[in-house]
Amino acid sequence: YPLSPEELVCPCGCGQRVVISEEITRQLEYTSPSAYVAEHVRYTYGCPTSREGGIYVTSDKPPNINHKGVLGPSTIAWLAQSTFERHLPLSRLQEELQSASRMWFSRSVLSGALVRSASRLRPLRDLIYRLILESFYVRADETTGRVLRPGTGKTGLIYLWIYVGDDGHPYQLFDYRLNRTRAGPEEMLAGFEGGLLTDGYSAYTSLVKESDGRLVDLGCWAHARRKFDESCAVTAHALAHDALAWIWQLYDIEDQLADAESAERQRVRMRESAPILDELYSQLSEAQPAVRPSSKLYEAIGYLLNRWEAMTRFTTDGRYAIDNNAAERSIRPSVIGRKNYEFFGSDRGGEAGCIWYTLIQSARYN
Repeated sequence: YPLSPEELVCPCGCGQRVVISEEITRQLEYTSPSAYVAEHVRYTYGCPTSREGGIYVTSDKPPNINHKGVLGPSTIAWLAQSTFERHLPLSRLQEELQSASRMWFSRSVLSGALVRSASRLRPLRDLIYRLILESFYVRADETTGRVLRPGTGKTGLIYLWIYVGDDGHPYQLFDYRLNRTRAGPEEMLAGFEGGLLTDGYSAYTSLVKESDGRLVDLGCWAHARRKFDESCAVTAHALAHDALAWIWQLYDIEDQLADAESAERQRVRMRESAPILDELYSQLSEAQPAVRPSSKLYEAIGYLLNRWEAMTRFTTDGRYAIDNNAAERSIRPSVIGRKNYEFFGSDRGGEAGCIWYTLIQSARYN
C-alpha cells in the first residue's frame, strides 16, 4: 500500500520521501472451489483419395475412470473424498457443485459416477485385501449400516466388516455384508494364518476354535478397560477402581514402548506387564464369587477371565498390539457418515462405498 503522490512529498522541502522499512501483515484467505469443462478431442483420419470405410481410423484417448460419464476424474475424486472422508450427503454436494460450475446435476448422476468408478477400482481393493492377508496378525471389527430396499420405501440393516493389517501391512479393508453371521469373516479370512485381534464376538471366537491352530485368538484390553470404567459409575466396590488402575499401568508400559523394536517390547512386557497380569488375575478370581452376578462389575470380571488366555497373549510376541483400537478408529468414519447420509441407495452402492472407504481410509492410515 504505497503513499499517494501528494503524501510522498517531504514537508522539509528535500524532495520525495523514501522507503526505510516495511511492515507485513499476513492473513489466510480462501478461494471457493471452481470447476471447468475439459474437452477431449479425437480425430478421425481417412485417405484423401478414397472413400472406402475400411481405411478410416479414429485416434484413441487415455482410459478414464468414468468412461462415457459427464464427470471427470478430479470431480470423481472430490465427490469420493467429500462423501467418504468429509461425510457429506449428495444433496449438499449438489449445491457445492452447482456453486462451482453453474450447472445442476441430479443425485442419480453423482451416485452413478461413484458406483461406476468404484467398480474400476476393485483391482486396487483386491490388492489391499491380499496384502492384509500377509500380515502377522489382523484386527477385525464390524458396525451396522442401512440400505434402501427397492419397492418398500424402507431401509434394511446391513453390516460393514473392517479388517486392519499389522504395522508391516498398514491397510484397512471394508467388506459389505447383509448380516452379522460368521459367514463374512469365515470367507474373508479363509486364506489367512496368524493372530486375530477382536472384541471376543462369537463369530470370531468360533472361527478360531475351528481353525485347527491356523488362527490365534488375541484379546482387546480397550474393551476390558471400558467395561470396568462403566462399572465404576454404578458401584462403590474397590475392585472396579483397582482393576482400572492396573489396566492403566499396562497402557503406561505400552506408551513407553511405542518406538521400541518388537523383541525389546516383548522382553519389557514379560518383565513388567506379566507381574501386573498375574496380580490382576489373582484378585479378580478371588473376588468374583462375592460379586453380585447381575452387576456391571461381575460382567466386566467375567469378560476378562473368560478370555484370559487371549487377553494375555500380547506378552508372548512384541508384534501384537494390546488392543483393537486401530480397527475401532477405522470404523468411526463410516459411523459419522451413516448419521449424515443415513443409508446406501442399494446393495451395489454399499459395495461401492466399501471400496471407497477401503482406499480412502488406507490412504489416511498411511
